[in-house]
Amino acid sequence: MLTTDFFTPIVDDPADWGRIAAANALSDVYAMGGRPLFAVNLAAWPGEGLDLAILGQVLRGGAEVAAQAGCFVAGGHTIDDPVPKYGLAVTGLADPTKNTIELPGALLTLFEKRIQGSLFGSGDPFHDIPRMVELYRSGDLKLDELITTTYTLDQINQGYQDLLDGKNVRGVVVYGGS
Repeated sequence: MLTTDFFTPIVDDPADWGRIAAANALSDVYAMGGRPLFAVNLAAWPGEGLDLAILGQVLRGGAEVAAQAGCFVAGGHTIDDPVPKYGLAVTGLADPTKNTIELPGALLTLFEKRIQGSLFGSGDPFHDIPRMVELYRSGDLKLDELITTTYTLDQINQGYQDLLDGKNVRGVVVYGGS
């Protein structure tokens, strides 16, 4: 399952805003009966007029809540916007046999509608995601080669500047060290 949630500041403390926004996005996964696996940060930030150190505090707050939930934050995306916004896009996993959807049968039959498809294409997330993690850990899935630059949370300002300057394409902010 995938969900996205982000919003403008609702409290004065940047780290608290990050914590609240992250908890809100993660709660969507729990509400659907799932558990969060990984997320990416989504941020809109003014290019001028608002210190990037504040964004670092917001991201740190979000990372703390994600870590408490056992959810890995795998980077993110920031756009230039005069109104700051922050949140997460979260990928989670749930048992598809425990979630049901009720559909109005009359609408399906009267208008000759049909339902087809698959939640994960031909993939089996209960098998494929652990297998991908296993391949990554064994060195057979080389995701690290796709990363152009790694930054710590303390280097977030430099990472943002490098992004603006076109110096990195796939920079990743690593929580808890380099």
